[in-house]
Amino acid sequence: DEEGLEIIRHSCAHLLGHAIKQLWPHTKMAIGPVIDNGFYYDVDLDRTLTQEDVEALEKRMHELAEKNYDVIKKKVSWHEARETFANRGESYKVSILDENIAHDDKPGLYFHEEYVDMCRGPHVPNMRFCHHFKLMKTA
Repeated sequence: DEEGLEIIRHSCAHLLGHAIKQLWPHTKMAIGPVIDNGFYYDVDLDRTLTQEDVEALEKRMHELAEKNYDVIKKKVSWHEARETFANRGESYKVSILDENIAHDDKPGLYFHEEYVDMCRGPHVPNMRFCHHFKLMKTA
């Protein structure tokens, strides 16, 4: 159904973020929402992606998904979330917290192995649900 598809797409956006950070660790992550026909992730990357890069990225996403790892959600204090992203050099995530999240709120952090992202969710509990995707374009 549509709700299930949205959850899978959102989890795939986080999978995309996970793969990007593995291939290009200095990338700064912004947001990764679901759209009508898929998902995307806004990133600050110090290069323009080539077709070969996109193919390598999709390959890494499939490799990660095939590990069928659990996606762990933790509700943390605003201060803990801010510290997590500040320590990782994720200035866009820090700005999102500073500008959009109340200091008494408890943001949700989703852990994909070593990769962590902030999100309201929900997401799939395990990456076994995210094996069918295709990267179509970059902008």
